[in-house]
Amino acid sequence: MKNQEFVEDLLLKTAENNMDAFEQLYLETNKIVYSYALAILKNHERAQDAMQDTFIRLKEAAYTYKPQGKPLAWILRIAKNFSLMTIRKGLKEQITNIEQNEFIVNKKIELDIDESIVLKTALKTLQDEEREIVFLYLISGMKHREIADILGKPLGTVLWKYNMALNKLKKELKYS
Repeated sequence: MKNQEFVEDLLLKTAENNMDAFEQLYLETNKIVYSYALAILKNHERAQDAMQDTFIRLKEAAYTYKPQGKPLAWILRIAKNFSLMTIRKGLKEQITNIEQNEFIVNKKIELDIDESIVLKTALKTLQDEEREIVFLYLISGMKHREIADILGKPLGTVLWKYNMALNKLKKELKYS
């Protein structure tokens, strides 16, 4: 993904009903939005739905965005709200066949074998917030500071939770 200024520029152009900018914004951010929704929902189909709902809402509400240099945080807040709404509606369920869903996710976001192993393990062993941090860092390529902004947590907390999650993953992979 390109830098935050580029994404912010696309978001501002989207607010002016520039469909080319909206399409480019989607192309630049859909994997991150999908990964984030998947980390929350733990279900491929529901994460896809949340991602689509996020971009529909983004298009409708782009005019409300206030330039602050953090457009991705704004976009991911929308994704989080849709994901949490899905959970509140009683649509959350645990993945019962991780291998099948792992194949679908790998195909969707083009994970390599190491990322695939991390995904499989993360879905089973990490707490929700740990899973969000790992997905945003490893799969979406975000920096810890950006993740801290999105989650509204201190940077130190995010780093600590990330390291705790990695230790859990290492322990799990060691025994797998």
